[in-house]
Amino acid sequence: MNHYTSSFFVVVALGLPMASCSQPTVELDLEQTQELARAAAGHDFLLDPSQGGFSEEELESLMADGLSLEECERITLLHQKDLQAKLYEVGIAQADLLQAGLLSNPTLDLAIRFPGDGTGNLIYALLGFELLELWQIPAREEAAEYQLQATVAEVARAAVEQLRQTKLVYWEAQTQDELCSLSAQQAQIAVESLQAQQGLAQEGMADAATVDASSLQAQRAQLVYERELAARSQARQALGRVLSLEQDLDQLALVEDFPDTLNASLSVITLVEQAKRERLDLQALAAKVSALEAELSLRQRQRFGALSAGPNFEDMGDGQNSVGPAVSWTIPLFDRNQAGIAKAAFALEQARLQHQGAIAQTVQEVRSAWTVRLEAKLRHKRLAEDILPLMRSMEARLADSVELGMSPRTELLAKQWERLDSEAELIQARHDLLRAQLNLEWAVGAPLD
Repeated sequence: MNHYTSSFFVVVALGLPMASCSQPTVELDLEQTQELARAAAGHDFLLDPSQGGFSEEELESLMADGLSLEECERITLLHQKDLQAKLYEVGIAQADLLQAGLLSNPTLDLAIRFPGDGTGNLIYALLGFELLELWQIPAREEAAEYQLQATVAEVARAAVEQLRQTKLVYWEAQTQDELCSLSAQQAQIAVESLQAQQGLAQEGMADAATVDASSLQAQRAQLVYERELAARSQARQALGRVLSLEQDLDQLALVEDFPDTLNASLSVITLVEQAKRERLDLQALAAKVSALEAELSLRQRQRFGALSAGPNFEDMGDGQNSVGPAVSWTIPLFDRNQAGIAKAAFALEQARLQHQGAIAQTVQEVRSAWTVRLEAKLRHKRLAEDILPLMRSMEARLADSVELGMSPRTELLAKQWERLDSEAELIQARHDLLRAQLNLEWAVGAPLD
């Protein structure tokens, strides 16, 4: 065996152990993300982008008997494309964590020289391993681990936000259904009132101006009804967008009842403290601060340059060869990573200030959402318990008076119109209270018991 062949086998023998090492892999793990999202949303659900959503046949079957809110939430979590894409950010962060713990590949320097006297080939081989990286890897892994925690919290909050949006547009669509129905009733009342005034005019008991006013009211009522029909259609389209559906939802039945547990008294002080503990975006910002602290430590460890070492083999020909250690050091004479350290330090201070600012903003968001919910709650209660019952009572007394011939039917129609206005106000007040409730839960970062 000549010198070249023996040297080649030595080099291969040095490289094979590294090449044969098992290669770690990354698989998307959403368990922690699901736990955080479930706690923030207040109920159990599944996050799994690998399922690929629902097929057209599955969606048609699901919507055949109408959609409940729970079914809409299932579609959101398993079919909504933006959310499905967002989930893969966790996998990217998990891959970054794996990469942070890996050693750099060794370097192999190989040189073959051909002496001019023809005495034989000279071979030089050096296998180098980065040594200072062993000191840097713990800080690199720590930074990646905290960044993964931040990503998990951000993605979990994004999932909860999608559920909140689903509830909002579902209740908006239901509200528009009811408002559209009331508008149709008012349009019918306006027509009946016009017919009654026309009958009175024929009997000489109403003038042309009164008939014209009734006709104008009927036309306006029809315009309002058509506007409510358009608003109903737009609300259904908004629901389709949130669910990433292509189907026409205009004829879809929404079968969920409105929740009725909205009268609980809540302490704003308790809610503020709860938000500071449980808001996922605050947890994400805190994790980013920890990640940047580790990043700063890593940059400081990189100021010593690069140091590699490994076995050195040299075949000098004529049967002479040598094996020994070799060291290579990049001397940090000019660049001691000053810019990298400064950049990491500035980024850390920026993140700390952003975290502090987010806490202050969260406090004000909770207080503002609490105030809006309180006003919405009082308005809904006043309409439901005082104004609408009084309107119904007045309408009932007037109906008795009309039946006895003591009041004209046109007065009863006008009172029915007013009562329907109050019912529309109550429906809108309930929607405002539901929205305020969801916004307060979003500000707190947890369901309200």
